[in-house]
Amino acid sequence: PMRYFAMKVLDKSRVHKENLSRYVMTERKVLSLISHPFVTRLRYAFQNPGYLFLVMDYYPGGNLSECLEREGRLPESRAKLYIAEIILSIQELHKHDIIYRDLKPENIVLDAEGHALLIDFGLSKEGVSSVSRGTKSFCGSCAYLAPEMLKKRGHGKAIDWYLLGVVLYELLTGVPPFYSENQDELFYNIENMALVFPEDMSNEVVDLISSLMIRDPLYRLGGQKDAEEIKSHCWFSEIDWDKLLQRKYRPERPKVKRLKLHQIQDKDLEFFSPEEQAKNNVVGWTFIDNPPPQNRL
Repeated sequence: PMRYFAMKVLDKSRVHKENLSRYVMTERKVLSLISHPFVTRLRYAFQNPGYLFLVMDYYPGGNLSECLEREGRLPESRAKLYIAEIILSIQELHKHDIIYRDLKPENIVLDAEGHALLIDFGLSKEGVSSVSRGTKSFCGSCAYLAPEMLKKRGHGKAIDWYLLGVVLYELLTGVPPFYSENQDELFYNIENMALVFPEDMSNEVVDLISSLMIRDPLYRLGGQKDAEEIKSHCWFSEIDWDKLLQRKYRPERPKVKRLKLHQIQDKDLEFFSPEEQAKNNVVGWTFIDNPPPQNRL
């Protein structure tokens, strides 16, 4: 059967000009290290003199941001399965002392069966073992910043659990909590305002989101025993976590777009001499070997 892949193409000149090398190398390293049912899978990483290429599995269901644009909001039962799968993916990252830091609907994609997977690891940070400390770098999308990120006092693993609460809130309401188009007002709200919940949300999910979004990371759900605290919350009482890890739940299948096929011919490819390959080389990314002369068109 036909297999599809997604390819991320990065312009080396832009990577160097905008000082993005650290993020590019982080994504390459994290994807090489993590093998998990709910984390995108890296198949190949290679380069030519001008570009870096990451080839990953293709997920035809689109991302959860697109899903919200179409549907407005999701029922709790459907959001629960997505969130539970993402908990397992973040738990796996945390086991390797990696924090994700960029959790938002746009970075959660659906495969053909409807399972949720994390993508885009450029803002991840390695070597973080603490709940609330480990790094002070400021990064992320405005509506998805945790209070400790705004305060710039350092953050650790608990930041991912705060963002999990933000994403769950948005999946159930259609908008991020504290949202304002005015950035200063948004940041003020994140640091100071009380959460407001629609009346039709269950008491259990209100309690879960409120516990995940406690502003002090040491008192946040997940701040003591990481994912195990969250998995034992009553909202997940009917989830069999071993069954979930084995992908045995059957989520709603997404509508899959038909792709236009383009077959790459040998004549379409550029081949580079060893001298060319040595120019602007990025360590850890390989050049594809040139084919033998008799195979060229």
